[in-house]
Amino acid sequence: MHSYSDGFGRTSYSHAALALAALLIENVLSQHIPPLLPHSPINTLALVPPLRFLALFAVLELLFSNIFWRVMALMHCPCIYDFNGSYEAGSAKLIIRQTWHKMAITFEMDGATAKSLSASIITNRLKKGDVELIYSYFAYGSNNGDERQGAHYGTAILKRRHDHNGFEGCYYTEQKSNNYGCFAFQRSESR
Repeated sequence: MHSYSDGFGRTSYSHAALALAALLIENVLSQHIPPLLPHSPINTLALVPPLRFLALFAVLELLFSNIFWRVMALMHCPCIYDFNGSYEAGSAKLIIRQTWHKMAITFEMDGATAKSLSASIITNRLKKGDVELIYSYFAYGSNNGDERQGAHYGTAILKRRHDHNGFEGCYYTEQKSNNYGCFAFQRSESR
């Protein structure tokens, strides 16, 4: 999986909200947890709250990045998109694995496999409610006897359908392959 970009800077907002939550929890803990070493010559209490804050922030970030953001997506929170799942268009299959920070896209068709190199979720240049998933990929080609044929780089631009159950769009390959095509993917299963 690799990091992906979005057009609305949601990561910085989520980090600020998680830091605030960690700070509030740390404040409550520091008022109710007795000092660990009350008579220690070294003032360990000055070190413990910042470490507790960092630990709380790390745990909250881990939980949010892998679980809580998907709950928010299910509640249709604005600017939070969960594309996890498998999508099909005839013999073609698109598999998307996604967390809050990372995404991996795999495309399979007729023995060929393409894996994403980078991805972006675009909303700001479209009309309200439209979402595009744009990714670059490397296609490994298909096996022909002992060698692979048709390996190439390309870009796919997929627009999420308004029913949220698929994507429609086209792919374009690098100049040496000089190929393009369009697909209408329907969600076949969620992850």
